[in-house]
Amino acid sequence: MQTRAGPSRAATEVTATLRPPGDALCIGERPGESGTALIFAIILTVSVGALVMAHMGEVNSERRKIDSIMHRQRATERAVGELERARNIVNAAPYINGKNTALWAAIHSDPPYVPGTEVRVERVGPTESEWHVLRATGSFQNISKLAQVFVRQRSPITSFNLFVADHPVGVSGTPTGQIHTNKELEFMFPYGTYKDSVSACDGYKFSADATPDNTRLWGPSNPAAAPMHNVLSSISFSSIATSASTLCVTDDLLAEVAFQGPQTQVDLYTPETRTLVPRTGYRRVFTGFTDETARRKVMDYVDVPYRIKVPQYTEVTEHVTIQSPVYTWHTVTTARREPIYVDQMEHYYENEEVWGTKLVARTTYESDYVTGTGGMQALQAVKDLYEQAKGLASAAATVDSIEGSIAVAGAVNIEIDLQKELDDLDYVIGRLARHPTDYDGAEAKLQDSLDRRTDHDWIGWAGPVLTVAINDFYAKLAQAKELVLAEKTGGAKADYGDLSQIDLELLASIKASGSQYGNTGQYELKAIHDYVEIPYIMSSKLVRKTRLKRVKTGEHLVTYTDKIRRFSHNETKHVLRKRRVYNGDAWEMRTRRVPRGYKVVTEVVQVPVYTTTPYTYYEEVIVPRALARTEVVASQGVIYIEKEIERLGGDLEGQLTLATNSRMQITNSVRYVDSSSRTRMLNGDNPAEKYESNPDYSGNSVLLLISRGDVTYSKDVPQRFEINGTLVSTTGKVAMEGLEVSSDGSEIMLSSDVTANPSDYVKESLRRLGGVLAAKRPVAAYVDSTNTIVAGFQEGSALMDANLLPENGGVALPPCTPQFDRPTWTLCTLGRKIDVSN
Repeated sequence: MQTRAGPSRAATEVTATLRPPGDALCIGERPGESGTALIFAIILTVSVGALVMAHMGEVNSERRKIDSIMHRQRATERAVGELERARNIVNAAPYINGKNTALWAAIHSDPPYVPGTEVRVERVGPTESEWHVLRATGSFQNISKLAQVFVRQRSPITSFNLFVADHPVGVSGTPTGQIHTNKELEFMFPYGTYKDSVSACDGYKFSADATPDNTRLWGPSNPAAAPMHNVLSSISFSSIATSASTLCVTDDLLAEVAFQGPQTQVDLYTPETRTLVPRTGYRRVFTGFTDETARRKVMDYVDVPYRIKVPQYTEVTEHVTIQSPVYTWHTVTTARREPIYVDQMEHYYENEEVWGTKLVARTTYESDYVTGTGGMQALQAVKDLYEQAKGLASAAATVDSIEGSIAVAGAVNIEIDLQKELDDLDYVIGRLARHPTDYDGAEAKLQDSLDRRTDHDWIGWAGPVLTVAINDFYAKLAQAKELVLAEKTGGAKADYGDLSQIDLELLASIKASGSQYGNTGQYELKAIHDYVEIPYIMSSKLVRKTRLKRVKTGEHLVTYTDKIRRFSHNETKHVLRKRRVYNGDAWEMRTRRVPRGYKVVTEVVQVPVYTTTPYTYYEEVIVPRALARTEVVASQGVIYIEKEIERLGGDLEGQLTLATNSRMQITNSVRYVDSSSRTRMLNGDNPAEKYESNPDYSGNSVLLLISRGDVTYSKDVPQRFEINGTLVSTTGKVAMEGLEVSSDGSEIMLSSDVTANPSDYVKESLRRLGGVLAAKRPVAAYVDSTNTIVAGFQEGSALMDANLLPENGGVALPPCTPQFDRPTWTLCTLGRKIDVSN
């Protein structure tokens, strides 16, 4: 600015010196002033030229800067694209003995490149380390950029928040971390929020008032994922026992484990048993009879005569005349009066309601931005298509995977064509993620991709495997275009109902957070005021109505005929009969026995003879559980218990893996603490407050609990229960005590004790830091048909431990954490500019 202003000021100053104030310069007026005008013109010309040259210099400098930025960006895109190609190859590579074949081949090659790429692979850490770094270089116009990404060739089981191998599973709330089931995934209760990966093999189900509209899946979602079976079946308890350097208990002993900060106390008990104990008894055995002389007192009787008078009778026969009645049947006629009725019309009055309609004001809410899901349906569909196109490009790059029907040159053409689709999809993703969203540009690009399909001659002879995948890709591409068109026209707007049905707290939190793709206002709702007609009772009035009524008008005689039996006369009969006649008394002599005292008699009797002999019998005796020994070990390494762990709880300071070949019961809260007894999480026993990390915590404690059988929360756990650690059941379930699961996982059943004592099994809250992996369906609460918690925890929070996530480096994995064959990638990072001469 100073360079431009200098000549102007100089010209002004010369003019002020040579021209009197207030006079105008006129040619020919003053003959001595023509030289002054020439000087002024020369100075003005030089000043303008300097200004033009300075401006041109600035324009050239800005152009060079823009070119440099563009060249660096192009170089970066090439590096990232090459790195993405290597990533697809590593993901598709098979595993041999826990080694990713693509990474293993790269490490043992010279130079160490991923096969088919120029991406360099280096191992991070010692030889047995699972971590590798992939570096790719991209160049454009003598500018090079470096892109790199870290990958763990296998993933630890602690990367899951929830994994179920053999059963469907139900989820609710706002859990963090990866969720997967090899069966059906059931979303329960409205307004569930899932920010991380959610997948199932048999699709999704919504129940307990949950719907697809009020369930938010913000992370990757796949309802038709491939099954993952090697996660739990690959766990070997014999290998864990071999690795248990801290404590290995293979005796037939039950365990109670108490975490006591840096130390862990393990009380080992002999189980309660029933045994047969020999006893000696005595019994009498019959050996025969013997004769014995016995004397005994018996009653002595004597016969005494006496006289008695007995009446005497004789039997006589006589003739008797008797009168017998005779009856005859007669027909009689009777008459009785019966009423006569007729039907008559009758008038009566009845109150009748008069209905009308009236207008009532109503306020409804709808999305201010295309759809009730935030306008993200089309964007998510295009992102899924982008991932599918990358998989097709990777498959086309391997000639052997296309059934040998395409030559190498044909495979190159396929890859080039699919790269065009990837570029278009990337363009569409950028347009849909902007605010305001560019629907026109996105729709045009998708239509270009659909039109381009007819130009791909290789589709017809690509082979059945690749043809099916390509047809599915273009079918989903057409569906994505329809979604873009629907959101463009606003045809999918959602009605949110009246104000009473709006969750104001949820609305406030959504407005505060904005979109997950930026604060674009895609979740704002706008109010719409309208009127609706509703019926109501205006008045009532008397209405005259008629009805039939039976009325008695008189009586008439009705004649009936009956048969009756009447007495006719008596008939005389003569009969012969016998009877006894008394003719006097006679005396008889009789005897009777009368006791006169006792007498002693002697007799020989047979008496049984017995002998007493000993015998041995066995009595069942209950041997109670007894403490065998107590082990106090460091809270580090691996502890293996062969039999059941009956009690578990306490505060842990250390990195520990605890495994049992039986089952495990948790009876108290398990928390991570540091050397100053500060807990890893805050508000574990206060469900009214947010469950969050403690900023003052300075430890790195982690816990992995592995059980072959069930892992149960005992009914004795506190009302406000907290568990820090990853819970694994390789063949059973992780559930509240008293809850049983059917063989197919479709039904939850209550034990008889839960039915008899329901209050003992209902707890206030469960707060969990870490994951759950089980073969059968985990159950933390049982909900009846009225959405009431019958058994289990009324509230719950499930968070993932950041120290366990591989993308965070897995800085504190528990010892001997089982792995499964799937690589885990970190975010891609870009390096500084590289000198091409090197």
